[in-house]
Amino acid sequence: MKIFLALVVTSLVLLSTHSHSNDAFKVVEDNLRKINNGAFASAPIKVLGEVGEPGFEDFYFVSLGGQQIIVSSSGEYAITGDLINLDSRTNLTEEFSRRGLAEKAKVELAKLSDDDLVIFKGKGEPKGELFVLTDPTCFYCRKLHGDIDTLLSAGITVKYVPFPRGVAEDGQQPYEQLKQVMCAENKVDAMDKMKTETDSGMFVQASYAKECVDKVLKGKALGTDLDISGTPFLYLSTGRVVGGYVPPEQLLTFFGE
Repeated sequence: MKIFLALVVTSLVLLSTHSHSNDAFKVVEDNLRKINNGAFASAPIKVLGEVGEPGFEDFYFVSLGGQQIIVSSSGEYAITGDLINLDSRTNLTEEFSRRGLAEKAKVELAKLSDDDLVIFKGKGEPKGELFVLTDPTCFYCRKLHGDIDTLLSAGITVKYVPFPRGVAEDGQQPYEQLKQVMCAENKVDAMDKMKTETDSGMFVQASYAKECVDKVLKGKALGTDLDISGTPFLYLSTGRVVGGYVPPEQLLTFFGE
């Protein structure tokens, strides 16, 4: 009975906190729409979260017309550009954006099945998973793949998400190569040979099944939704996102956090 009551109280506290946040966000949005004689009345506004730093308790990260800024709850004051904590040398704006991107990536990647991915299984005791939006024609994607044995030996499972850079159209090399990989009988072998440039055209088909081509388009749509323009893009099962290549020694430290 005590456990049940504790769960009920906890749930009510969480609901109250969530409701309070929503109410506060609504106040900020309403005030922004009314400020300066309604100059932003019809603008796309989304309150993203609280700054939460000492001295900035009443300020919020807001997307206003597609631009991220920091505004006071009254809507009277705004900060454009980055907010930096000089004591810790932390770019709070970048940190907030990175957290938001990580949360969104976690949700979107969870929608993919293993069949949508090319999975290199880690060895020994599992230490985590590394999702990589990848393009076989990308130099740093190939460089990261060159480190894959180090990652796998450390117990990290690498899950490649097909993400052709540029336009996903027939004739475009990134798209063509990823179609070959996703439609191959052995996707792991195909991805490895593409990344090491030892495929010699062995995975080219006269035509590709819609089912596997759709997996390439699904990966492309996911990356586009996350606003990813470059590869590799990494999401760690620890909840961290990394844009670009990171040496394996440094990457492994992220799994220990």
